Amino acid sequence: MHESRNFKSIPQAKKWPVVVVGAGVSGLLAALLLEERGVEVLLVEARDRLGGRVLGLGGSAAVQHFDLGPSWVWPDYNPRIDHWLEKLQLHTFNQYDIGQSLMELPTREVRRYGSDFGVQATSLRLKGGTTSLAKALASRLEKTVIELNTEFQGMATEPDGSLKVRIRTESALLNLVAESVVLALPPRMIATASRWEPPLPTEQTNRWEKSPTWMAGQAKFVATYERPF
Repeated sequence: MHESRNFKSIPQAKKWPVVVVGAGVSGLLAALLLEERGVEVLLVEARDRLGGRVLGLGGSAAVQHFDLGPSWVWPDYNPRIDHWLEKLQLHTFNQYDIGQSLMELPTREVRRYGSDFGVQATSLRLKGGTTSLAKALASRLEKTVIELNTEFQGMATEPDGSLKVRIRTESALLNLVAESVVLALPPRMIATASRWEPPLPTEQTNRWEKSPTWMAGQAKFVATYERPF
């Protein structure tokens, strides 16, 4: 896997077969599938790390690992994730759910519930945290060029049918040329944070803007205790 942060190693006049925008799980998987088919890929990511909304605190050497992004897997509901966990030889364990639970309602009322989680599908966690999935996908990328700190800003269609991809690095605004582009981003972000030439149909952008991003409005709080109670 080749990682660069400043584009010095990338010829800007080059026409890339595929540019993948977004290095979350979807973008990493798209790059991997393309690479396995012999396609040359440039993967750009606005953050300074891989994984997107998959984020964890701690590591393999840490006593505990906390998933600050997505935490659970339900094989019955997430068959594609389950398939890749098996293919990447990642291991899971059952979420501990014995005992009572507290829930704060939108009214700020706090309710206590008994241990009735048995009626729900078993929630699984990944050993090493959910970040292990992103790390496993990234570790298989051998030829894909990865650019971090690189923000996608839009695209323009060239007369020959190729695409001019506008990106901003930490120091410059650049234009790349690509035959195809994979946007592994939430639809709302594509609609509101990107410029298009020619402009996309209003119906299309309106549909993207109204597409919810799963768990986008949520926050996590992690508390640890010296002993179980």
